Amino acid sequence: MSLLLFATAGLAADIVVVLASREPPYQAAANAIISTVTRAGHRGRIETLESVRANTSVLVENGDTVFAAVGTAAAILVSETAIPPYNLTYCMVSDARELAFPPGCGVAGVSIEIDLARQFTLIAEGLPHTRDLGMLYRSEDPDSMATLAAVRAAIPSHWTLNAVDVDDERSLAGAIKRLFRLRNDIVWTEADRSIYSPAVTRSLLLESLRRRTPVFGFSQSFVRAGALIGVGIDPTEQGKQAGEAALELLRDAVSSRGEGGHARIAPRFQIAVNLIAAEKFGYHLPESLIKRADYVISPKDDR
Repeated sequence: MSLLLFATAGLAADIVVVLASREPPYQAAANAIISTVTRAGHRGRIETLESVRANTSVLVENGDTVFAAVGTAAAILVSETAIPPYNLTYCMVSDARELAFPPGCGVAGVSIEIDLARQFTLIAEGLPHTRDLGMLYRSEDPDSMATLAAVRAAIPSHWTLNAVDVDDERSLAGAIKRLFRLRNDIVWTEADRSIYSPAVTRSLLLESLRRRTPVFGFSQSFVRAGALIGVGIDPTEQGKQAGEAALELLRDAVSSRGEGGHARIAPRFQIAVNLIAAEKFGYHLPESLIKRADYVISPKDDR
């Protein structure tokens, strides 16, 4: 029985969620997928990477199954192990462009990457005087170099990018000091584990205060720690989007089973602003931005 006919008949389908990690963010996303599909009358269950590797028959589609991968490792495992054609939704994936799927598969998912142009639009809204943007990167890291190229392509034409190569410095502390010696209106950060450890984040924010140059953070916790503005991904929301994509696969099979397709869904993201930091820098963020923010850190309101 084809997937489309199965869904049309109104019968319950199986959604097999493959979990890359038991860490809370991944578990929250998996739980949200299960909740979304079970509310629609389907069945869902969670499998770990270990259980799938021990029993690859888990990834055999019966015509009434959609696979859901939570995390990059899970998406890669499904793409390399499942027998095509199959239907897959994914979330909590760092770079969906690196994922490759066989012809004939229906694939739809959401990555954790937030569109750079939307981030820069947010900066321009909060700090309309912005002309110079600073960032750290690593010339010895291909992913970091790809990000640098993407930032150069996405920043407004009237902005200048001041990028400091961490690998040119003796230490990350030295790179941070060099970054803040430049005439930046704001320093942009990304969730790059090769650069931003908790200790580096603290050093960056301390130097930000000392130099009176604000930081754009890559998470709500970064903003809470002292960044002026930032964006972040909510794992539960990612799971909801992946669950909704699974339902779409069941209803429409994305495209014909013969042609397949890969639909990349823009992630819903959250905005955070820190009014305590704004006061320290002497900035007044637009009221429209504050009202739209999902998290506002202030002396009177911490939500």
